[in-house]
Amino acid sequence: MPARLASLLLAASAVLVLGAPPSAEAAWASTGIGLAVQKAMAMPTGTTPTSVTGMSLGAVGRAYTITWPTTWLQTGRPATGYVISRSSSTLGSALISGGSCAGMGTGGRYVPANTMTTNQSCTDDSTVALGNVRYSVTPVYGNWRGPASPWTQTYN
Repeated sequence: MPARLASLLLAASAVLVLGAPPSAEAAWASTGIGLAVQKAMAMPTGTTPTSVTGMSLGAVGRAYTITWPTTWLQTGRPATGYVISRSSSTLGSALISGGSCAGMGTGGRYVPANTMTTNQSCTDDSTVALGNVRYSVTPVYGNWRGPASPWTQTYN
C-alpha cells in the first residue's frame, strides 16, 4: 500500500510541475469575399487509356504500350503517379513484371507521372502468353488514390 501511495503522489506532483499535456486542436480556415464555401478536395477518377498497342516479343511474349491522358486535380495540379492494373484471360490479374509499367506496389503497379506532359504512357512486357489483356489506370497524388478508370476493351 505505501508503494502505491508513493506512485500516486509522484504522478500528481509530475502533473503539477510539468503541467497537463496539451489538447489536440484543429481548424478549417476559408478566406475570400462573399458567400464562398471551401470544400475538401476529392481525387478524380482515372482516365481510361486511349491507346494500347502490342508487338511480339519472341515466341510467346508481347509488349503493350499503354497511353492515357494526364489526370488533373481540382486545384490544377497533375497526378504524381498512376497505378496500372492489368487483367489477362490467361493469368487473371497477375502483376505486371516487365517494362516501364512494372514498379512498386500491390493491386497494380505504381508508375511515376511525367508532370510536364498532357499524356502518360508506359510499356508492359511479358515473356509468357497473356491471351487477351485489358488495362485500368488509377491516379495517385502523394498518398491519395482516386477511383480506377473503367477497363479498356480487350487486346490480343
